[in-house]
Amino acid sequence: MQFAVKRINYKVIFILLFSVIISLFLSIQNVDAAVAKIGLINLAEVLNSHPYSEQINQLNATLREELQKRQGELNKQGKGLDES
Repeated sequence: MQFAVKRINYKVIFILLFSVIISLFLSIQNVDAAVAKIGLINLAEVLNSHPYSEQINQLNATLREELQKRQGELNKQGKGLDES
């Protein structure tokens, strides 16, 4: 019985040590490089090279400006969410 308990304890210790080693190894890796690239493709480069990227960014900026303007008007009327 004691032999089985010792064996289980050794397995638990081994699993914990192995988990710590794996987590240390993963924390050392460059996370930014892993996020920026998917496989061999640089995702940011692909998205920025699309012909409509500039138009999409302009529309996004225009929409944000209009939403801020509308929110300001609603706040003045007391109907909006005051997010200051």
